[in-house]
Amino acid sequence: MFGSLGMPELLLLLALLVYIALLFWVYRDASRRGMNAWLWVVVVFFFHLLGFVAYLIARATRAK
Repeated sequence: MFGSLGMPELLLLLALLVYIALLFWVYRDASRRGMNAWLWVVVVFFFHLLGFVAYLIARATRAK
């Protein structure tokens, strides 16, 4: 299966796995902090890096 994949395909697969792991982390972290976890997962899913930065800012302001 992986023998026919080239470097671009493997990098794309790695990026996808990192993105999925990021979504799981956002869900778990938001749940632990009492935030609306599904809302933040949807925000990060649709807005990618911008959504993740927004989550980090909201997370930091909530901790204070």
